[in-house]
Amino acid sequence: MSVSRYLILLSLLFEVWHLTGQQTCRVDLRYYQVPAKVVFDAIQKQCDVIFSYGAFDDQTKVSIQVENSLIGPALDLLTPQIGMKYVLKDKYIILKPEDGNKIDARILLSGVILDSTTQKPVKSATIYIKSLKTLVNTNSHGEFKLNVKPGRKWLTLNIAKESYPDTTIVIAIDKSTPLNIYLKKYSRVPINEMYPIERQSPDLSSLDSLITDSFPSIGPIRKKGFWETLEIDKPDFSNISEKLLTKVSISLIPPISTNKMLAYHTINNLSLNLIGGNSAGVDGVELGGIYNYTKGNVNGLQVGGVVNRVSNNVTGLQVGGILNSNSGNMKGIQVAGIVNYTADTMQGLQLSGFHQQAGTLIGLQAAGFYNEVKSISGGQLSGFYNQSQHLKGLQISGFVNYTDTLEGVQLGIINISKYGKAGLGFGLFNYIGNGYHKVELAYNAEQTLQLGIRSGWPALYLHYFLGWNQSVKDSTFIQGGFGLASSLPLSNHFTFEVDATMRSNRVFQHFQDWQFNFHNQLFLGFAWQPFRKLGLRTGAVLNHFWYDPNDRANLSYNEISGKGFYENTDADFSHKLWWGWQVSLLFF
Repeated sequence: MSVSRYLILLSLLFEVWHLTGQQTCRVDLRYYQVPAKVVFDAIQKQCDVIFSYGAFDDQTKVSIQVENSLIGPALDLLTPQIGMKYVLKDKYIILKPEDGNKIDARILLSGVILDSTTQKPVKSATIYIKSLKTLVNTNSHGEFKLNVKPGRKWLTLNIAKESYPDTTIVIAIDKSTPLNIYLKKYSRVPINEMYPIERQSPDLSSLDSLITDSFPSIGPIRKKGFWETLEIDKPDFSNISEKLLTKVSISLIPPISTNKMLAYHTINNLSLNLIGGNSAGVDGVELGGIYNYTKGNVNGLQVGGVVNRVSNNVTGLQVGGILNSNSGNMKGIQVAGIVNYTADTMQGLQLSGFHQQAGTLIGLQAAGFYNEVKSISGGQLSGFYNQSQHLKGLQISGFVNYTDTLEGVQLGIINISKYGKAGLGFGLFNYIGNGYHKVELAYNAEQTLQLGIRSGWPALYLHYFLGWNQSVKDSTFIQGGFGLASSLPLSNHFTFEVDATMRSNRVFQHFQDWQFNFHNQLFLGFAWQPFRKLGLRTGAVLNHFWYDPNDRANLSYNEISGKGFYENTDADFSHKLWWGWQVSLLFF
């Protein structure tokens, strides 16, 4: 046998003997609630072994009481306390995580932020890492901790705090000293000496002026549970003014999102929110199962199953199952099942099932019940009520239209405006605050006594009236009608009057019986207003009576007017034209 073979055999025998000696080594350990590293050091001294482990916190407290025990049983008592298992290999004791209790091989960055002038801690400062989309705030002592995955030699930290300039630093992460970061406040200048504040940077003339002992501590940390990862120590998002960009964001609920805690500062091209999501803006498409909250602008399409909330402006299409709420402007189409709200200008189309509100409307509002807007250049459609401060366009409602200033047309049962600049209301009741309002008591050539109300804009208003005629024996005729009228000023006390009306007649004694008849009149004349609340109105009247000649009451009424200058008797309907006159008193 050669010498080399003898040497190999002897080395193998030595290794077996050495390994057997380690496994049969006995230890004395009497410790209570001490760091695991203290126990490791004692075992290493007594058995000439070396502990080997990776990302593990060897400051974890352990307790062990053994006397003259083999190393194996001692390790069996020790390792469960630290969530590890061990393997003996040569002179090494290798510690590995137990299954189901893996160690998160992340690095804990810690430090403190101080005011460079006062040396006092800066609390509620925000430290964020854009590349990792994570952030944390300093506590009342100015301290912070950040967890990052290993594999990086350098890391860029962004620091933001009100009254301090935004600061960016690059740190090495391969040392073990905590960070000390100093911030300098903006200079305070008297108002009479104020200059524009420029963005400031930290004093980098000396590295120590920014970072003392400028490397973070590196320590392995145990992986947190699912709900622990969601804990947020009141982050102050208002410190961060920077906006980040991402193409695709997916969110369950904040902060379970691909944008994590920086969602409020990220603008997305495509945002898919399974339940809900937050963002700094949308430049593309955002879809939310329940809600979307956007702190900035939306350009494109936003669809929320229940609610869309945007802090600034929307350009495009916004669809909400129940509510759309925008604090800025809307340019496009806004559709909601119940309510739409745009604080400033709504330029386009607003549709909702119940209620809508906007600051200024340039376009059309259509709601099932109620529309509200400050200023309109366009139209409002509602099932019940429209309200505006300034109408320049059209208001149509099933019941009431209201505006402070009218420059357009109101169509509804009741139309009200405080000030009529140029416009008209059509309905059963129309009122313009600064308009033409008169109560009229009139008498005409047909011996009809008539009481009427005139209300609206002087150049064009509506006239409603009731009449009473007893010129035919045993028949009292009742009239009701309305018309359009105009009062054009000729001087301070005289106006030219035009009035086009239509009415229908019924016999009071047989009120329930009515046959076809319409008495239409065109009045041309003048009004004299010598007193503020009393005037006289008179003029000529062109009469047209269109009636069914087969009804005795119609024939009786036809005889009242006497012979006309035109008459056409037909088997079904007859027509008659004649001239007459009317005189009336005007009140108010």
